[in-house]
Amino acid sequence: MPEQHARQGKPAGKWDDLRIQVALATAHQEARRFARRRGLGRADREDLTQDILLAIVEASHRYDPARGRWSAFVGTLARHVVIDHVRRAPAPPCVPLDPNDSIAAAIGSPDLAIDLCRAALDLPPGPLALLRIVVAHGDVADARRAVAQPSTSFYRALGDLRCWLRTCGLHPAAPTTRRAHAVPWE
Repeated sequence: MPEQHARQGKPAGKWDDLRIQVALATAHQEARRFARRRGLGRADREDLTQDILLAIVEASHRYDPARGRWSAFVGTLARHVVIDHVRRAPAPPCVPLDPNDSIAAAIGSPDLAIDLCRAALDLPPGPLALLRIVVAHGDVADARRAVAQPSTSFYRALGDLRCWLRTCGLHPAAPTTRRAHAVPWE
């Protein structure tokens, strides 16, 4: 389909190696700098890098070599993505399902068992399946060893589960030391 607007500079679809290298280096540098300042983990840093790269690709058609260098254009875009990231509302605190906590001990609380059953009714299939696995194995570390998926995928899914439980209103108290009884899921 022919374009309606004439673009100045190189078309977005025909990037040379130098443009790609500058875009990648800038995205990695800005994401690393922001992650270091905020104490973000590797996964969050990689997500921010991808957001920056996406913004560069989407805006590349606006680049005009007569107005400045590619590196300046890309740097400005990257900083705008980081600023947008800072302005976002912080994620709500999540239910603490840490690898060292024993879920089985936490379910010893009748209130938590009831809350988990109620939350299970509202969870989508993926988080519900993970919750069942975590409860069945007693803690997160055992559940991680029981599933056949990479650790990074498991812990991202666990983060999603925490947020889903939080949206369901689940705010458990600190785990107790009593062992759990089976939780009816069906």
